[in-house]
Amino acid sequence: MSIYKQIYVTSVNKAVNKAKHNGKMNLNALAIYELYKYYIEFTEGVALYEDENKCLKTAIEDLKYKYPEICNYNEYVPTVGFDAPGTNTAPTVSGTVIALLEEDEYWFTAADFTTNFSDPENTGPRTVILYLNGVPGTFTLNGTVVTGTIAVDIDDIVTLKYTRPDETAFAEALTFRVSDDDPIDPLYSIIASNTLTGTIAGNQPPTIGDNTVYAANRAVTVLTLAMFTSDLQPPYNDPEADLIDAIRLDEISQANLGVFQLNGVDVVEGQIITREDINAGLFTHNAPNQDALSSDNFSFSARDEGSLVWVQ
Repeated sequence: MSIYKQIYVTSVNKAVNKAKHNGKMNLNALAIYELYKYYIEFTEGVALYEDENKCLKTAIEDLKYKYPEICNYNEYVPTVGFDAPGTNTAPTVSGTVIALLEEDEYWFTAADFTTNFSDPENTGPRTVILYLNGVPGTFTLNGTVVTGTIAVDIDDIVTLKYTRPDETAFAEALTFRVSDDDPIDPLYSIIASNTLTGTIAGNQPPTIGDNTVYAANRAVTVLTLAMFTSDLQPPYNDPEADLIDAIRLDEISQANLGVFQLNGVDVVEGQIITREDINAGLFTHNAPNQDALSSDNFSFSARDEGSLVWVQ
């Protein structure tokens, strides 16, 4: 038990004893003292609140000087009905890994913050302090966005939701402390850390580039699958290594002198040509019957067999 808590318990005992004799008890100063004490414990050992912690300690000393009903530590006298100082010990807790996998959001449970929870006095967990700064994504408590450092009753943790910032894979540390459920002198554990992880959310589409194929006049050129994958600049690439499923002819130049065909039939804009058709050698280009140089062009999209999302 910290000296601030010992002084608080001693002062309450003193006020109760005094009230037994005169029938009057004013706890206003002690209520302010308890508030200072709470936030001193809340900020103790947290680098982010080092300056605030020092200011709170100065303020609580000034409060003791101003109000004589706040005891000094050496005035402590145990009273029946109150726990003696030094009888409570802080709990311990471990972090864990919380895996979202491909999910966009996660609802927390009490178990997420009580891994290996242990208290020497066998009390349970009461309050969780969460340090949310620096964790990408959004936290909501009872539907309200929360940020910074928050304290949540263990029974209300089920109303806390985390939403990942985007669909990319991630691993982020979520630091926290847990208090025990001592009725007089609840103590917090040292800071522990959970790890929030997520894989790529959903199957991602591929990326593709452009290609230029040189063909002779009056020649028939078979368009191969490599021309739409490894020969592209940059090459076809899929995050999950899914194979290309098909291409789609988005625009065929009206200035073409040659002809693109699928199985001997002229192709049209919007036509889908499957991987199997290309591998079978059915997609061809018939060069024009001329000696001059010319270019035949078409724009296409491709999709992978996992996401089936068209990309250009």
